[in-house]
This record gives sequence, structure tokens and C-alpha cells, in this order.
Amino acid sequence: MCGIAGAFNYSLSEEKKSEVIQSLHHRGPDYQSSFQSKDGNVWLAHTRLSIIDLSIDAAQPMSSVCGRWKIVFNGEIYNYIELRNQLVEEGCEFKTQSDTEVFLVGLIKHGPNFQLKCNGMWAFCLWDSENNEALFGRDRFGKKPLFYAELNEGLIFASEMKAITKMMGKACPSSIVSKVFSGNNIFKFEYLEGTVIKGVSKILPGHYGLYKNCNLDKRRWWCTLDHLVDVPKNYDDQVNFFRELLIDAVRIRMRSDVPIGTGLSGGLDSSSIVSIMKFIDNEKASNLDSLSDWQHCFCCSYSSSSIDESSWAKKVCDNLDLKLNIININPNSSKWSIEDSLSQVEDPYITLPIPHLETYEAMSNAGIKVSIDGHGVDELFCGYDNLLVASSDATLSEIAELIAIQESTVTGKYHVRYSSAIIRYCKYLIKKSLLPIYKKFNGINEVDFIDKKHPEYLKMDSLTKDLYEIFHITILPTLLRNYDRYSMSSGVEIRMPFMDHRIVCFLFSLPWRSKVGSSYTKRLLRDAMKGILKDDVIQRRDKIGWNAPLHEWFKEGYSSELIKYSKSDLFDKKIKRKINKFISLKKPKLVDGQKLWRSILPTLWKQAVLDKDCN
Repeated sequence: MCGIAGAFNYSLSEEKKSEVIQSLHHRGPDYQSSFQSKDGNVWLAHTRLSIIDLSIDAAQPMSSVCGRWKIVFNGEIYNYIELRNQLVEEGCEFKTQSDTEVFLVGLIKHGPNFQLKCNGMWAFCLWDSENNEALFGRDRFGKKPLFYAELNEGLIFASEMKAITKMMGKACPSSIVSKVFSGNNIFKFEYLEGTVIKGVSKILPGHYGLYKNCNLDKRRWWCTLDHLVDVPKNYDDQVNFFRELLIDAVRIRMRSDVPIGTGLSGGLDSSSIVSIMKFIDNEKASNLDSLSDWQHCFCCSYSSSSIDESSWAKKVCDNLDLKLNIININPNSSKWSIEDSLSQVEDPYITLPIPHLETYEAMSNAGIKVSIDGHGVDELFCGYDNLLVASSDATLSEIAELIAIQESTVTGKYHVRYSSAIIRYCKYLIKKSLLPIYKKFNGINEVDFIDKKHPEYLKMDSLTKDLYEIFHITILPTLLRNYDRYSMSSGVEIRMPFMDHRIVCFLFSLPWRSKVGSSYTKRLLRDAMKGILKDDVIQRRDKIGWNAPLHEWFKEGYSSELIKYSKSDLFDKKIKRKINKFISLKKPKLVDGQKLWRSILPTLWKQAVLDKDCN
């Protein structure tokens, strides 16, 4: 896990190169190095976070044995041991024990399609000195970032936009925000090639690009719909199959030469991961290099806040006989200002990133370089309030159950009331019919993506189609982007077992009733965790999510900031009225803080990111 950067046919001074490497130092604090071709037309740079094969031999830019190819690679290949053995049988030679070299040798041997054999996350550039061409690529779901800009006849690339803008120098459009960003579409631009900064683009998830003769030819190598599988007809068989997949996904992600931790909220998702890690340790699973140092759990806590979940995390750790590291987040004592936190994560989002940044910083300070977390479950198992999308494929009794399940995620209690369900359903139908008018009035465009025309997509039920969109197009790509920045800001790698491509393909091959039912969301996961995770967590209904308690912080820790904003020339009169309205609230709710944040975010973001990083 690292930071990568480079330039082709684009001149950079030695001072500028140092600035680029320094801008990515947080992603790879262990070692920094670069390569310059003899003709000066190719420059590759790498900042390393050492996780597999800690020796200097595994540093990058890494050369092939023959010296023809060089690679800069950001990510992890979890099945690298199995792939290495296969490549050795094919006659390939290795000089390190790293997963990077396995990836390098595999690409040389099999080309871009080698990515199909890999289980992991990655972004890379492979330069072929003989053919004078570069291959760029990104993992299936976009867990690792890869930005680029084409300037005149040259091309520059990097893991973060701040490194791109460093290389662009005076060419950086410091006063121009890309059209993809507005307050209404925070979740609707990550799947696009463009970014929030005009002139900066990204290689899309599941795509690769070949750069030759000053031209970048981009192609798609992965579509989940092309890899759906035949699933067991019997639900119990589905549970058993999923359980084995998930255990193996966690097992191979525990391969590490450094200590492993986990971000634990006490909810079903993260609790499942740490419980499986304990289960694997108890079973002394084979093919695992080390099980000695994984027992490090970290939980973000807001003292006396309405959205604090640390008591649940403590309950999980007590059940598993593990120590819990509680990270108390207080805006009054944070080293992060609002502006600095926005600059660090680069892209705008619906909540303040300070709690996330501080949590992974605490991990890093404790010597943890790898965190195995539970991301991706909500998008795979209907963790959001979109259950009624299934109503077009549901019976009346199922609709009543779906409404009761959705209400239980807020109240924590499940109770089917048919009379209120009918009212709720009628309101949903009215809202659904008026939604196109609302979107048109507010300038919100429908998300259109090519997979909507795929035969396998057209066969899916309505809820599975909706999940496919939020997993591949809107919500999850945005969260993956964010968590890469949160964790890598302190040199911590996040591994996500639920996003193992085998699991993703299996779950999108299932009907929605396997994911929602028996009065719960995430039905299949809850049943698969029986005997591994304690029942009180399996049966937990309420959902909070990891957000900053802005409704409370704007009243306390950031009250002076808010007053300053209300008087600042940065904001127009309309925004100032919203700020003053919030200030007048005696007991604001979470949604009040989120609404205010969305109003002030565009201005704060522009000041923190564009005006700062493009200077």
C-alpha cells in the first residue's frame, strides 16, 4: 500500500519532483524512491508503506529480472502466494517475496488479463522500456485511486489529486471547479472519468489504459455482470456457501508481515469481521502466514453524543476477550482544523472527516499498518432506507414486512402494523411518482450507466438493480474514495473482506429475499454469523453509521467557527441565513447539522482544496 506518481513526456524540475513525492509521503512513510529514464522522458515515483516483504529488495519502482519493465504499484494482492506458485510452475523467476513482484511478473506473462486472476485492490503503472509504452490499471471496484492529466503531448499521474496539481504548477486551474461537483450530486460523480478539479481525470474502476505515442487508450476489463454465478436454490445452502466464502476472504486478508487491527463500531458489519478473525485464530487455519498479532480493535467515540457506539464495540470485545482502544474525538482538542481535514481528503462529502482521520491516525500511532474493516455490507445487503424499491416484486404481506424492517433500523424495534403500512406505502408511491418532477426542478439528473443495458442487469429484480447501482456507481465508490484518504493520511491500509470479488459476484446472483427477510436486513449475513458472532449483535436492528455529530459540534466545539462563518464575506446572504437559523435552534438533530454542512461545504471545500493546493 503506497503512493505512486509519474510523468511521461512532461518536464519536471528536481525541486518539483521532491514536492510531488513529499505530497504523497503520508501514503508511504517507510521508503521513497524514483526512477528517471536515460532520455528523461519517463519519471516514476513511489512512496512505500511496507506490509509484505519488508526488505529493501521489495522497494519500488521495481524492475523485472531482465530490466525491461518497471512498475509502481499501490495495493495488495491477497492471493499472491497461490499466484506465485502458479507462475513458478510456468517457469517464472522471482527475486523477492513480495506481492508486487507477483503482480509485475503476472502482467508481463499474461498481460492486462492477469488482473482477472488477482484477488485484491490495486492501482499501477507498468512501463515497457523496449516498446516505450505504459500500462495503467485499477482494481475491479476502485478501492485504490489513480488520477491523471493530459497536458500538451504529455501525461502525468498520481494516487492523489494534490500530487497532480503539484505537477501541473501554473497550469493548475486554481479558480475552476469542475462541473461534476454541485451540492446535489456528491454521490453522482465518482463513477465519471472527470473529477472535482477541471483538467484532472481518473482511470475508472475495472479499467486499464495503454499509453503510447502520446495517446491513452482506455478499456474495461471487469464487469460484475459478466461474472455472476449459479447459486444454490436452497437458502440454507446459500448461507453455508456464503459463510465459507467470507471466512476465506478474511483469512487471505490476514496475510501480513506487520501488525493488523480493525475499525470496530459494534455494528453487525465490523463485528462480523473481528469475530471471524477470532474464529480463524481459534481454528488455527492453514495457509495463514501469521496469526500472532491481529488483536487490535479501535473504536471512535464521541463522549455523551447521541450517535456514540462505543458501548456496543466494548460489548463485542468483551465477548471475544479482546482489548478495545477507544479514540475519544473532541473538536476542541483535535489537531485537524476543518479546512485542513478537507484539504487532506480532497473530495467533498456529506460529513466532516475529522473523526475518521483521527481514528486511523490513532491506529498508526499504535504501530498498526493494516486495518481489516467491514465496508461494503450496506450496499450488498440493503443497509440503507431503500427497501421499498423491492415492492414492485413483493406481495402485500412482504411490503408490510419491508416497511416494518425499515422502521426498525431507526427505532430498534420490529412490529408489523398493516394499517400504518398501507399509509406508508401510499406515501411512497406518491413520492415515487413526484420524484422526477422534484429532480427536474432541482437540477438533479438521473444516473445513467452502460450496465443498465446488460442482459444480466435486465433480469434482476428491482431491489437488486438498486443495490447494483449504489454498489458500483453512487454510494460505495464515494465511500471507497473517502476511506482511502482517511486511512492513508496516516499510512494505514484498509482491507475489505466483504468486497472480495467472489462474494460480490455471489451476492448479485441472489434474489433480494435472500438478503432481506425474517424481519431483518442483511438476512444472509446474520444467519451466516450464527455460532461465530454473539446473538445480541446479530439481532441488533438500529443503524447509526459513522458520521461526525455536527449537530452537537456546531453548538459546542465549532460554535465560534459558525459565528465567524455567519459574518464572513465568503458566504452569500442565503447561506448566512441558514447558519443563523441553525444557531437559533436549541436542540438541533443530526439531520439539522448535516443540512447545514451541505450548505457551507462547497465554499469551505473550494477555499481548502483548490485555493490551497493549486498555489
